[in-house]
Amino acid sequence: MKDDSQTKTISYTVEHWVVGEQTARDTETVSETKWVNEPDTLTVQEITHKDYTGYKFGSYDPETLPETIAKDGVIKVNYVKDDSQTKTISYTVEHWVVGEQAARDTETVSETKWVNDPDILMVQEITHKSYSGYRFGNYNPEQLPETIAKDGIIKVNYVKTSSGGSSGGGGGSTPGRVTPSEGGPGVTIMPEDVPLAQLPGSPVDTTLIDDGEIPLAGLPKTGQSSVKSTLTMMMSGIFLVLTAMSKKRKEEDS
Repeated sequence: MKDDSQTKTISYTVEHWVVGEQTARDTETVSETKWVNEPDTLTVQEITHKDYTGYKFGSYDPETLPETIAKDGVIKVNYVKDDSQTKTISYTVEHWVVGEQAARDTETVSETKWVNDPDILMVQEITHKSYSGYRFGNYNPEQLPETIAKDGIIKVNYVKTSSGGSSGGGGGSTPGRVTPSEGGPGVTIMPEDVPLAQLPGSPVDTTLIDDGEIPLAGLPKTGQSSVKSTLTMMMSGIFLVLTAMSKKRKEEDS
């Protein structure tokens, strides 16, 4: 007579595998108690899929679930990436004008990514603002990164535009100086060092100065040398005439 009290417990395993992972994320043991002499097979129970963020059910292994499974058998439930599960993250670009207490403009740069991607965004090209009287100065951080963390901030700093004034007009002369513009070493002559001729209409100084008080007064004055030359020539001429007359008389007497 069969003794139903003599039983055994057998089981199989359900493993939940997420693509790319090296071990099952979850494991379940499905057990069944049977009369000791029944075959070591179990009826496959309904499997409840797991809810993994970023993934969805992909397939079973074996691909088609059997109605029964042998003792210690394994059924794998595979999960694949679900691209429809996304998130939107962002960073901020602030435009700061030197001396101001708040950013003059703020821009939010957003990016939609798969929900399990790192919270990192690609830094986009920044368009500088055109503020009257100011120009772009630098960034903070100084070197723009290729990527930035979620909720990060990039500051664009603007500085005052320097007014390019000239240092002086060209082409004019400098009052009170005459400075040679080219040639050898320059010499600057002040006006007070240049003797000026007496202006017309100025009173004439009639003060007489004795020659003895004037250095080099004994030297020939202008015109004196020419008068002496003329006298010398006249005397030489007279001497020649007298000599010729004397010679002629001697000849007549002889």
